[in-house]
Amino acid sequence: MMTTIPLKMCLFFCLLAPFATHAQKKSRTEKPIPGLTKLVYHVKDDNTKIKEGDFEESLVDIPLTQGYYINDQKNGGWKYLSPDNMVTFTGNYYNDHKVNRWYYIHEQKVFSVLSFNAEGQLHGDAIGLYATGDTAAVTPFSNGKRQGIALRFDQHHQITAKKYFDNNQLLADTSFYANGRIHRIHTYQDGKIMAAVTMDSLGNMLPSPTSDKEPRDTENEEGYYMPTFPGGLQTLQLFLSKAVQYPPEAIRRKVEGKVVVSFVIDADGYIKNINVKESIDPVLDEEAKRVTALMPRWSPGIQDFLPVSVQFNLPISFKIP
Repeated sequence: MMTTIPLKMCLFFCLLAPFATHAQKKSRTEKPIPGLTKLVYHVKDDNTKIKEGDFEESLVDIPLTQGYYINDQKNGGWKYLSPDNMVTFTGNYYNDHKVNRWYYIHEQKVFSVLSFNAEGQLHGDAIGLYATGDTAAVTPFSNGKRQGIALRFDQHHQITAKKYFDNNQLLADTSFYANGRIHRIHTYQDGKIMAAVTMDSLGNMLPSPTSDKEPRDTENEEGYYMPTFPGGLQTLQLFLSKAVQYPPEAIRRKVEGKVVVSFVIDADGYIKNINVKESIDPVLDEEAKRVTALMPRWSPGIQDFLPVSVQFNLPISFKIP
């Protein structure tokens, strides 16, 4: 069941050309944070609320997102970029749905290849890769749900773990020693461990969990990335310094302090579900939420070679000059 993806795929993504359109278009440029963030796109001549044509989002004139709209829906080839060589990804949309193969890249090397059906759901084998191009993980999907046996491999092509899924529910998992013998078996019901069996590297049964020469665990080494602001912490601090507008009412009342904002970074890196986790004053709370909503797209979080939504907490400090 081994699959190897050639490294040359890093250079070829089979992007579909944008569909031809004869609609009249007008160019639009938005600068949410002047001198820092910029959106350039086209809209229909007869309805300026509908995007039609090329789209680009940039941070300090460095492209973050490039794609194409037809009738306000994503179509054709799209690229989600990162100025600091973190997670980038590219593939095709059809009417706002990801379709066919998408390639996820870290430090200019493909680390994950995902397949989507016409409804934009993961379908078929999701393949995780080592930097060498060798397979690190294979996870089967059916219409957006895990279905079947998911495998993890070490860099010598040996199976290190198996997980058994039915309709996206984890039923059991098995881990292995380097000699191929079973180390541990878990069975699950409703997400809870119902039974556990542990064995030593010679195949002898052990009582309860043990530290007996743990098996090779690649899950903590490969296929996991935290979300990052494009350009890193320094650029995030620059963004906040330019974006925050101290409310005059708060200055008049001499209100200072730190607001902690909670939000979700979705699987494409976009900010959603903004809430105030730690408040100091309603006026500063609203300003912190406004600034958070202006953020450009982040590099998304990756778990087990798959893009995931991640809850994130961000402190924003307010101090009167």
